[in-house]
Amino acid sequence: MRFDPEQVELRRTVRTLLERAAGGDVWRLLAEQVGALGLAVPEEFGGAGFSVLETHVVLEELGAALAAPGFLSTTLAAQAILAGDSVRAKGDLLPGIAAGETRATVGWGGAVEASSEGGGWRLTGVDEHVLDGGEADLLVVPALIADRSGLTQEARRGLTQEARPGLAQAAPPGLTQEARPGLAQAARPGLTHEARPDLAQAARPGLTHEARPDLAQATPPGLAQEARPDLAQATPPGLAWEARPDLAQEAPRGLAQEARRSLARGSQPAPGVGLFAVAASDAVLRSIETVDPGRPQARVEFHHSPATLLSADAPLDRILDLACVAISAEQVGAAQRAFDLTLAYAKQRVQFGRPIGSFQAVKHRLADMFTLLESARSASYAAAFAAVSGQELTVAASRAKAYCSEAFSVIAGEAIQLHGGIGITWEHPIHLYFKRAHATSQLFGTPAWHRRRYAHAVGLAA
Repeated sequence: MRFDPEQVELRRTVRTLLERAAGGDVWRLLAEQVGALGLAVPEEFGGAGFSVLETHVVLEELGAALAAPGFLSTTLAAQAILAGDSVRAKGDLLPGIAAGETRATVGWGGAVEASSEGGGWRLTGVDEHVLDGGEADLLVVPALIADRSGLTQEARRGLTQEARPGLAQAAPPGLTQEARPGLAQAARPGLTHEARPDLAQAARPGLTHEARPDLAQATPPGLAQEARPDLAQATPPGLAWEARPDLAQEAPRGLAQEARRSLARGSQPAPGVGLFAVAASDAVLRSIETVDPGRPQARVEFHHSPATLLSADAPLDRILDLACVAISAEQVGAAQRAFDLTLAYAKQRVQFGRPIGSFQAVKHRLADMFTLLESARSASYAAAFAAVSGQELTVAASRAKAYCSEAFSVIAGEAIQLHGGIGITWEHPIHLYFKRAHATSQLFGTPAWHRRRYAHAVGLAA
């Protein structure tokens, strides 16, 4: 799990660039001199043909500098397009992204529905919180396809009842049918006797009482919102608000809620989730003020907006995994910088005639911060290498997202404490790392949710 000499040199190059440039110049220089936006894009689509490892290196350095807003979302959008099925869309969209001419982002958890009209697609709905949406030129959006008659035979291949039963792919692992009564008929095969009676005896224990009534008492805590109501707030926004109806007004409607509305219409087949690309000029964008000034968001409205189908069966798991890996890189870079600033301050700040870093209590806290930092780095790097090899990516991605989020939050909090009063002033940058820590921990699932996802992936919750 080591970076090669070229990747080490890439890190040095990006770090030097960030020391000499600021603001909008960073994006331009990353695109023109480093080609950073095309590192993980194949050469046939205008990129450099490397992998997400190189992007990981760049993201770590950008996280340390809190620089280049939009880089994370644009590189993630490129990977989402690559994960789709449309070669033509890849050829049309990726060259502009690789050259730095197109800023892109991925919508996640909005209530958006796709309809086929006249050989094309139209999107209608709202995504309440789109990362870097206000500056984006291109939006990559998962959307419900309630009417599949507009799909070609090839595109429909992934939307059969067996391949995509409703929104089973989008549901948080471990939710019971009781928590999602509107999707009971769309459950994944093997979860209920009705869906796959031949697999009833082989069903994973603890998933539903119907599938394994003999194991009803063995349901591990945290697998259902009923079992652990205190963890309901950790459910990713938009996936299953039915499990917490009291929170429905506090968060945007999601794909699952929209699916239930579609299923209630009558005899229509369960909708699938497709992946679409929409020009930002065809949507209504409203900027949202967030606690982290360097991580803007936008409310995006689609009013019959023309869209390009990227995949009839949206690779949501793949996109989520890559998002977690990318965020962990930023978190490690930012945690490293917060630690460096704190260590330097402990050496400079004098109290009682000596630097505060010479006091044993301060040394212990700095040592704990460093231990957390290096552990988070190991988890993040393991996830990056798993993204390249494809081996146990979900395990590594959720582990990295959960651990790096909490480690960064602890390190940022300790940094504020050790800086004292100056740490909460606008003049000192450490408060920006504290805000970034808490903002990124909520992106694409909280640490608590990813721990449950990790547990399911490794079989601990079976």
